[in-house]
Amino acid sequence: MKKLMVLLIVGLLVVGVSAVYAAGEDSDTVTSGVSLVIPHAAKLVISDADSSLTLVQDGSAEEAFEADYTEMPANYPKLKVSANRNWQLSAKVTTPFVAVDGYTKAVSDLQLKHTNTTYVVDGFNSFVSLSSTVDQAICSSAVGIKNEWVNCQYGIILDYAKDRPGTYTATVTYTLATTA
Repeated sequence: MKKLMVLLIVGLLVVGVSAVYAAGEDSDTVTSGVSLVIPHAAKLVISDADSSLTLVQDGSAEEAFEADYTEMPANYPKLKVSANRNWQLSAKVTTPFVAVDGYTKAVSDLQLKHTNTTYVVDGFNSFVSLSSTVDQAICSSAVGIKNEWVNCQYGIILDYAKDRPGTYTATVTYTLATTA
């Protein structure tokens, strides 16, 4: 009987302790909202921006004039494109094609092609004459993109009757824009 009483007392104490512990529990729940506004984002990086070529008398100059054009080195410039939605990459001549003596070569004599086949628009996978009045789309996509290289190459139309000896320079401005 003593054993039973001790077990009963111990049992009551355990139940009592459990009841005390359960009665002391507490809990509270709250919520927190998170909001992030992401704007249209586009990043354009240019690598190997400048392209130059010297035609050599009694060699490459005569060959180029006979062909009516010359091609500048391939993959100059290289443009790295990143955008988080529909995007378009365009080009425009922002300073005319002028020789050191002041003679202005036709802007349309400066041509560009996109040497990759991805995302090309408006025939820019072949040489297309550039403009100084219109931003011309050279490639685009309906989806976002990250760090995609667009390799370009310049070509220049030549004409024995018009093109004077000299060093010709022009500036081409590239624009990457997100679109609706």
